[in-house]
Amino acid sequence: MTGQKQVKPFGIKDKLGYLFGDFGNDFTFILSSSFLLKFYTDVMGVEAAVVGIVMMVARFVDAFTDVAMGRICDRSKHTAHGKFKPWIRRMCGPVAIASFLIYQSSLAGLPMAAKIAYLFVTYILWGSVFYTSINIPYGSMASAISEDPGDRQSLSTFRTMGGMLAGAVVWGLLHEDRFIALENRIADRIVAFFRSRRADRTPEPPKEKAVVKSESEFAWYSSYVA
Repeated sequence: MTGQKQVKPFGIKDKLGYLFGDFGNDFTFILSSSFLLKFYTDVMGVEAAVVGIVMMVARFVDAFTDVAMGRICDRSKHTAHGKFKPWIRRMCGPVAIASFLIYQSSLAGLPMAAKIAYLFVTYILWGSVFYTSINIPYGSMASAISEDPGDRQSLSTFRTMGGMLAGAVVWGLLHEDRFIALENRIADRIVAFFRSRRADRTPEPPKEKAVVKSESEFAWYSSYVA
């Protein structure tokens, strides 16, 4: 009908777009999870126990900010870009700035109390506020992209592959052996995905046993009547 917006069919572009979205999302998260502790202990001179406490406090804060962001997304008004995409656009800048601020080696000369306070504020803002404001809407987009359960499963699979690809890039910079192992895991995941799709499309073989049985029964009845 005229005046009605035509929706493009679900396809490989949606899957690849969702894959690379989580690639960028997990790239900053894996980088922080892998190297932030070493950065603050070796470069900034903060004790590992203090950094661990800050990270533990951030996990408790996440328990509230994740739920709060989910409720905010549910109550958001529909726009031309939906309910979730506007949040990703709004928060991509703040999360990038926060990702830059948590790695400021120029502040290593500050007093220890100032460095701990700086670590606490920037890490909470990055992970519990800004990263959550992107990750929660991004994870909810799958339900808005397609209503088909099979399509949503495909998006989930490609999102997982995007996260694994980000991990491969991060670990490949330092550990070649781990990079090869993770590369093999990604390849196995891709092969398993396409095998499952191929199995779903393969028609069931004809029931030969049932045909043979019916033919044998027909022969038995024919000989009995004769």
